[in-house]
Amino acid sequence: MKLIKYIKKHILPLSIVLFSLFICTLNYTPDTYLTGWDTLHPELNFPLNFKRLIFGLWRSEQGLGAVAGHSHMADLPRVLILWLLNIFLPTNFLRYAYIFFCFILGPLGIFYLVKFIFNKNKHSQTIALLSSLFYIFNLATIQHFTVPFEMFPTQYAFLPWIILLALSSIHHPTKKNLLVFSLITFFSTPQSYAAHLWYPFFLALSVSLLIYTYFSKTKPKIALTLIGLTLAINSYWLLPNLYFIKTSSHIPQNFKGNQLHSQEFLLRNRQTGNLSDTSINKGFYLNWEIYDFAQTRATSLMPTWNSHLQKLDTKIIGLTLFTASLIGLIYGLKNKHPFAFATLPFFIPSFILLANTTPPFNFLFNLLLKISFLKETLRFIYTKVSIIYQYSLVIYFTLFLKLITSKLKNLKFVTITTVCLLLIYSFPILSPHQLISDKIKVNIPQKYFDTWTFFKNQPQGTILTLPLHNPT
Repeated sequence: MKLIKYIKKHILPLSIVLFSLFICTLNYTPDTYLTGWDTLHPELNFPLNFKRLIFGLWRSEQGLGAVAGHSHMADLPRVLILWLLNIFLPTNFLRYAYIFFCFILGPLGIFYLVKFIFNKNKHSQTIALLSSLFYIFNLATIQHFTVPFEMFPTQYAFLPWIILLALSSIHHPTKKNLLVFSLITFFSTPQSYAAHLWYPFFLALSVSLLIYTYFSKTKPKIALTLIGLTLAINSYWLLPNLYFIKTSSHIPQNFKGNQLHSQEFLLRNRQTGNLSDTSINKGFYLNWEIYDFAQTRATSLMPTWNSHLQKLDTKIIGLTLFTASLIGLIYGLKNKHPFAFATLPFFIPSFILLANTTPPFNFLFNLLLKISFLKETLRFIYTKVSIIYQYSLVIYFTLFLKLITSKLKNLKFVTITTVCLLLIYSFPILSPHQLISDKIKVNIPQKYFDTWTFFKNQPQGTILTLPLHNPT
């Protein structure tokens, strides 16, 4: 009886978990490793990776040794999770497990965040459910999971939870809330593996909390405490990264790989900098090609999605969802909803940076490119701000739903219509292997591991084949 009551009480969040889990099962290929793109595989040698994480400022394995450019130490919480999971999960499933965990956790966080924001609205649960579905069914989510790199799914997963716990702490500044906020912030630090993903998030979060306290007429002391806690918790990787910026930030500019490809990466990112692509959060992934060994040629990374986006109904629905978010933004500002103002730091800067070929934003972007320190960061601008941009669209979409549900008495009609639009818009996700690309699911032969085991036991160590094919 207790179980039945629990299920009835939590039927909506449970349905989000089950639906997300269903999509995960469609994208799992047994006996394969999720690898072949930007990948991190600490599970292949936990002792070595723990050593490198703890003493991560100097990377002795990079060339002749170098100050760490990436914040490798930030990955410590994820490696701890994988190490614990490795007790009862096979090694080749560990990376799948973490990516799937992030995919499930993100929309669940949106559900509870929206429910918290509209806790006095009688339709809060329905609005929260539809908002969660929008967090799943959008191009940013699809692109960041198609060839997942841990820091992006981590931000996708923890962003709504961090904001939820920050708001909860502002309204109820108990030790328990502050402790849970601190724990969630700590486990979110893998998003900082490339620190320029964390900096825009932190700036947006800090300004957002201060704006929220102003419009909600709460004490700014708690917001400042949360900002301070965030800095303190991230300091274990942040201080080494600041040291790198001070002493070695010129190195990426002189790196031959960057000199060869940075201009191409920048142009690919700016290819989607028009207003139409920015409104639906289309990025360079949809224009990217990847080598297909079976066909012995480069092929589209996301062919099914490219075909789907060519359909007129898909384009119309995408623009409709963006328009709905804009209406929600205007409605929220007009009615002085604190969270409408608090979400602006996530929306405005990210929209401007993504619309980097659209006047007048292109002039600002071109100006930023003249700053040598920012040039390398801006070459992959889509990955840096697309998740916080999508988050802002989801929040403003919730305000649109609040407006619609207050005007239309038929809640069932609103729910069914919204679900149908989202399903049509992202219909390929319901097909196998359309969230995570099959191209990065690899059956690594046992001979590979046998080779490493052999060299591990040799007194001379491993060998290096020269000449290298890569000049970098």
